[in-house]
Amino acid sequence: MQPDRSRSDVHRLRDGQRHRLDRVPAQYYISFDGNFDNATNMPDAVARGDCRLELDNAPIAGAEIRVQTRNHQANHGDGYGINVITPPAGGTHAISVACNETENDLRVQQFQLSAFQVR
Repeated sequence: MQPDRSRSDVHRLRDGQRHRLDRVPAQYYISFDGNFDNATNMPDAVARGDCRLELDNAPIAGAEIRVQTRNHQANHGDGYGINVITPPAGGTHAISVACNETENDLRVQQFQLSAFQVR
């Protein structure tokens, strides 16, 4: 994620597609795993932020974490994850992760976002 330097912006990570969920509302397991880094080169500085899972750009209750990481080398970083089962949803929806920076330059080096239906 190459964020805008404005601290008030929300940066969304998504796979660029909308996903069709069943017409009959069902619950979905959503999993996000990311590798976070502090892009500043100050040795003891940390980057902090909050990340959450969203359905159609609306936060999913109980799916927010706080992230803190130092500077790392060669795409290594601190790993964080969010796992949640959604309230029932049906139709076509966008699933995304949104992160806010609260201190320094928080970066997501790589991530995986997965979802599947549960019964």
